Amino acid sequence: MEQDPVLIMTGFRKTANKLFEELYFNFMEQIKKLDRQGDENVFQQIRGRYERQLQQQLSIEARELIRTYKRNDLLQLQQSLTSYINYCLSAFRIKINSL
Repeated sequence: MEQDPVLIMTGFRKTANKLFEELYFNFMEQIKKLDRQGDENVFQQIRGRYERQLQQQLSIEARELIRTYKRNDLLQLQQSLTSYINYCLSAFRIKINSL
């Protein structure tokens, strides 16, 4: 069964956005009691951990989609998935840096 790359990307975006929100909520819960001025190093370590977790989980999802994809335009799908992962990571950093 052939899959529509637009539908695949739509599903991936939904999954990515849900994961983004979950990790951001968990991040906020974890830093709630930190004094950012006094604990900047701890803040940055936690931020890095959540960024890596977001990247790893999105990469796992993307690899699974690529593994099961059966059309000739695989490279285009890979590029779209990678681009959206980078977008999510950038948005995550921007949102956290605005705190």
